[in-house]
Amino acid sequence: MHRAENRISQAAHGEAMEELNELPHLKARPLKLAAVLIFIIVLVIFVLVFTHTVISQNEKNDTFCTDAANICTEYIKEYGSVKWRSLDETKYGENKARLTGLCYARQMDFDDDGSDELMLCYYDSNVYYLEVWGYSHNDFVRFYSGEANSTSDDTDGSRASFYHKGNKYYICKSEKDEPEKVTLYSLHGDGFKESSKQYDYDHENDIYYDDGEINSTDFETVRLSVLRQSKAETVVDTVTGNIDSFGDILSQAITSRTEEDLISDAYYSVVKKRLDKYGVPEIKSEDGYSYINGVAYVRLIDFNRDSNDELVIVYRKYKSKSKYDSYPGEYIYYDVPIYGIEVYDFDGSSACRLFSKETVSNGLEDENIFYLILKTEEKHTDICSNVYTVDNSYNYTTSSKIYKLSSERFETIYNSKVENDYGYKRYYIDGERVYNTYEFEESGYKVPPLSRRQRNI
Repeated sequence: MHRAENRISQAAHGEAMEELNELPHLKARPLKLAAVLIFIIVLVIFVLVFTHTVISQNEKNDTFCTDAANICTEYIKEYGSVKWRSLDETKYGENKARLTGLCYARQMDFDDDGSDELMLCYYDSNVYYLEVWGYSHNDFVRFYSGEANSTSDDTDGSRASFYHKGNKYYICKSEKDEPEKVTLYSLHGDGFKESSKQYDYDHENDIYYDDGEINSTDFETVRLSVLRQSKAETVVDTVTGNIDSFGDILSQAITSRTEEDLISDAYYSVVKKRLDKYGVPEIKSEDGYSYINGVAYVRLIDFNRDSNDELVIVYRKYKSKSKYDSYPGEYIYYDVPIYGIEVYDFDGSSACRLFSKETVSNGLEDENIFYLILKTEEKHTDICSNVYTVDNSYNYTTSSKIYKLSSERFETIYNSKVENDYGYKRYYIDGERVYNTYEFEESGYKVPPLSRRQRNI
């Protein structure tokens, strides 16, 4: 009996001890549950904050891309898309090029606030410009606009230069007459302010110096002209990719404005100016002669067979001349009609004049005759001229020339001249005196004179 009671007592006591032992664990369960709930709440808040930050950043980036695309679109419409054109080898060296149109576009942070600004460069009327756009009170505005760096020697080319410290970029500005000094400009608020810090710059070798030491890590130069053609191709690909990253809005706008449209507008502007100045073409008669007054000739010709047409314009104007009249003993001033000629090329943003002469070919025996000669060959078309300068029936000069388009300019590839002084004639070919008349007869008339039959056509 006692043994049974003891067993019961021990069993009861053991169970009580087990319950007492389990009591601390029961007390810890609410704490663990609270900790788990707090962790879940913190995690949810973190996810929500992170998601909101990502969404806000994406919306901010989308807004920037849209605004940057709109600016780039407007500039492409005005100046053309990025392209490169070769430069004259005799002046700039072999395989050199220049960028045209909206020739650079890139996202850069100029105030280290974590938000990028839009930096762009464009080519207009033989000048490169640099601009920076960013946000001011939610408006996308222009913070900076100025000419890109260059020197007084255009063979040095133009460039945009930058300095960066960490994530912040600065504009490096130099003067044409002092390219060896660059000054930093930093973005503060809505504009760029000049820094007191200057750096030395070797523009011929593109080397920057900081207190006499070469700094090759903190400076960046973007060449816009007089750069290697292979480099120009790379820049075009890079800039095109940067602009394409702004979205479909830009692509759709660009396709609506082709380069042919830009060329047509540029050439039309030139023709309109000449029409406004010299008048519309009109056939008139005077003293038994018929002539075209105003703008007499307009034509597109691919002179160097590069698949790009140049614009040719011939117009009638007047030139002031004088002669001595022995009767009153004084000079008499009078105007004579002449026909000027101009040739224009499209440089990527506007029409650029390549060739200009005061007169086309004229007649020797009849000063009322003017005509234009073009020599067409398989690989090029050349401009030819016969110009006769008559002092009197005893003294006159005849000059024949052929002009060929080479890269960015027309070069004289043939020049012959005869000077008649009271019957004594001197002959020249390409600047050299020719004493053998037979030799001149063989080589001095590459530009044929207007025949009497042609005059009657």
